[in-house]
Amino acid sequence: QWAGDVHGQGHVEGNGARNGRRIKVVFDMETQDPDDFLCLIFLASHPAVQLEAVTLVPGSPQQVGLVRWLLGRLRHPPVRLGADLCDKKGTVSPWHQRAFFAEWGHGPVPESREVDGPAWRVLRDCGGPDVVLVTGGPLTNVAAAIKHAGAGFGA
Repeated sequence: QWAGDVHGQGHVEGNGARNGRRIKVVFDMETQDPDDFLCLIFLASHPAVQLEAVTLVPGSPQQVGLVRWLLGRLRHPPVRLGADLCDKKGTVSPWHQRAFFAEWGHGPVPESREVDGPAWRVLRDCGGPDVVLVTGGPLTNVAAAIKHAGAGFGA
């Protein structure tokens, strides 16, 4: 059971930053349009959020490189990163290249194969009753985590 569904209503009550506590978050995302990337910027830089892990759909080296580049630019502490490392092309939208690389002279979106394991395993290992799962992409990774972990997913 994930924190976001503690009361069976699909939401977290109260402000997790109150009393100095931060909300632990795992973010499952894609990068074929800007919205999830902007959400990652918000989550990684918000003082009330403790980003525990990021998982990627479908999980290309270009997506991994993009997320690692962003977290580095934000000077974010290391997080677990899960991806299945497919070689699918077109997983990062041209918007990312224009907005963050071409305009600023950073070159192409970097690629990386440095992950902590398949996305489903990172979701399984990082979930728990005190962690909120935020999903932005298709629920492919969540379905795989449920398939592999069964009743233990999010426990």
